[in-house]
Order: sequence, then C-alpha cells, then structure tokens
Amino acid sequence: MFKFALSTFGAKITTSILNFILLVLISRYMGAAAVGEISMILLTVAIVVMASFLFGGSALVYLTPRYPILPLMIISYIWSFIVSAIAYIVLLNINVIEHSFIFHVVFLSFIASLFSAHFNLLLGKEKIHKVNLFNVLNVTTILLVFLLFTFINNKYSIWAYIYGMYISYGIIYLWSLIDVFKFIKSIKIKNIGHLIKDLSNYGIVLQLSNIALLFNYRGGYYFVEHFYSKASLGIYSVANQLSEASWMISRSFATVLYARVSNLVDDKEYKKTKYYVLSFFKIVFLVTMAIVIVLLVLPSGFYKFVFGSEFGGIKNVIWALSPGILLLSVSRILGVFFSGTGRAWHFGLGTFISLALLIGLLIWWVPLYGIIGAAWATSVSYVSLFSYYLILFIHYTHSSIKDFIVNRSDFDLFVSETKKIFKK
Repeated sequence: MFKFALSTFGAKITTSILNFILLVLISRYMGAAAVGEISMILLTVAIVVMASFLFGGSALVYLTPRYPILPLMIISYIWSFIVSAIAYIVLLNINVIEHSFIFHVVFLSFIASLFSAHFNLLLGKEKIHKVNLFNVLNVTTILLVFLLFTFINNKYSIWAYIYGMYISYGIIYLWSLIDVFKFIKSIKIKNIGHLIKDLSNYGIVLQLSNIALLFNYRGGYYFVEHFYSKASLGIYSVANQLSEASWMISRSFATVLYARVSNLVDDKEYKKTKYYVLSFFKIVFLVTMAIVIVLLVLPSGFYKFVFGSEFGGIKNVIWALSPGILLLSVSRILGVFFSGTGRAWHFGLGTFISLALLIGLLIWWVPLYGIIGAAWATSVSYVSLFSYYLILFIHYTHSSIKDFIVNRSDFDLFVSETKKIFKK
C-alpha cells in the first residue's frame, strides 16, 4: 500500500483525498469567506511558482542531464527571488489578499518556487518516487499542523493553515535540498550564457502557455472576488474543486499516453498514434462523464451536510461547469497528440484563444449573473479549447465519426494500461 501511495497515480489519489478532508474541515467550521481567502492564497502561490518557472520548470527536467546541477540551481534561485519581489510589490497595490497575509504569502511562494525547482532537478535525475513522496508529505503536514493548531487554540483559523504551509514547505525545502546536493559533483560554473539561453528557449514559451492554462482554470476567482465577496468565491472554488476531481483519470492517462506517442517512430499517417489517442479519448470521456453524473445526481442537501449550510448553491455551479469539465478532460488527451508529435505550439495557441474568450465572458457575465456567470464563462472557454483541438486532430489524422465510437479494443487497451499503472 505504501509503495502504491508513492507511485504517481497513487500520490494523486492520496493528495486528492487529504485535500478533500482539508476542504471539508475549512468549509464546515470556518465558512465560505475563509475558503475564499485560502483559495486566493493558494492561487497566488501557484501563479508565483509558475512565473518562477519561466527560467526553469520542465526545462530543468530536460537540461539536468546536460548541465551541472549547481548553475541550474543558482539561476533558478535568483529568478525566483526576482519574481517574488515583483509579486510583493504587485500585491501591495491590488486588493486581492488581506494585507496582513501578503508578506507571508510572498515568502511562502518564494520557498515553494525553490523546492519546486528541486523537484524538477530530481525529475531530471529520474527520482520520480521522491517527488511523489514530497507531494504527499506536503498536504499531509499541512493537514496535521492545521489540526494541531486548531486543537491548541480551540478554534479554526486561516493562520493555522498558513502555519501548516510554513512547516510543510520548510521540511520539504530542506529535505529536497539535501537530495539535490547529492548530485552536485563540481562547484565550477561555466557556459552560463549558453545555459540561460537554453533555459529561456525551453522554458518561456511552454510556461507562458501553462500560466495561461492556469488562468483558464482560475480566472473566474478574481472576477467573483472583485464583483462580489470572499464568501461567494468560497462557494465557487469548492464547486470548482469538486468538479475538477473528475480530471484525475485524464491527467494520469495523459501522462501515460504522452510517453507512448512520443516514442512512436515511422508512424506514417499517424495510424498508431490515432489508435492510442482515440482509445484513451473514448474511455476517459466515459469515465469522466460517470463521475460528473454522480456529482449532478447528488442532492443539494448532501453538499450542505458535507460542507455546511452556506454551500447549498454548489450544485447549480457544478451544473454550469459540467459541460466544460467533461470536454476539457478529453482535451488533455487530444493535446497529447500535438505535444507528442512536435506540434506543441498548437497547445499554446489554443490556450491563449480560450483565455481571451474567458476574460471577455467574465467581464460580461459575472456582474450580471454572479458565480453562475463565472461558471458558464469557464465552461464555454473549456468547450472552445476542446473544439480547437478536435478540429485540428481530425484535420491531421483524417478521422471520421465512426472512429469516435467505442469498441471492445478500447476497453482492452484501457484495462491493459490501468494494470501497468498499478504495477508501477
């Protein structure tokens, strides 16, 4: 069981369960406004970390076998400090997070940027199990510290969550630093200009696309908070997180599919690639649809019982999100076709197109329809991204309607790949 928990798929399941427990505790005992505040804190940390990846991120994974570890670390550290300093100035001048939290959020973002760089360096050394361990440790520590401080003070508080982040981030930073130091063979720094060029070439375009994708997921948060309140944001964020739980399958199988597609050679007219992509597409669609249907069938009273009386409106938000959530899950599968066949720029272009549409709809619908408007805007942007990928996929592979009909071989492939995931 412990070995499974440290596998990539097992780590995702474990962290999802622990995050759900945290979400229930905060929702029931602190209310929607606290959920909204914590959601903005976590979103800000995520944005700062992703901005720090403009000179790092997946580029570190690629460059680690090709360059010494130390110069990669130094550049990542310097850039993370610059990004965190800019974030501090920006947050002081916008009303997104309470001023009493700003310094702590920026400092935590800086630490998170550093240990995230360590993660990518470890991934470059193929220490995937260590990264999975750290991801599970992170949410476990936050949950335990949150409960400890709550027990000591006899009340639930956002500060208990922040203290949990401090302790968790500190432990993970030091532990991952020790692991990274094991791979430092020399303190000599050379070819720094060439290294910076490679980091920018491999990191900036892809990371800008990832940042745009994050805003596709979370852009509605800022509009709901601006036009309404932290409490409204709390309800909206819980609905988002519940709906996005259905993506666990697509995320896991997109990783498997990417490895398969990237290694297919002499695949004339994309016959093998088309088979794998469409098989994963159909099964992921069915599994995700089943999860979404369960969320829609559950009565509003169930959500009130689990999360508290303030969260009765969650089901309406899930209804609005569900078409986009379902289609975005299979968009991940279609996106693998482009990245795995050397057309990654389609991934970025589609993301920016859907983001532009999302911003326009949020400006229009949120002031009129509140969190339901934000949910519909998000859903429409997901549908537009899916449509973009689908049209291009059909164009490149010459697929027809019958290719999208489920057959026995699709289930056989799904069972085979699932067994491989659990064995690994």
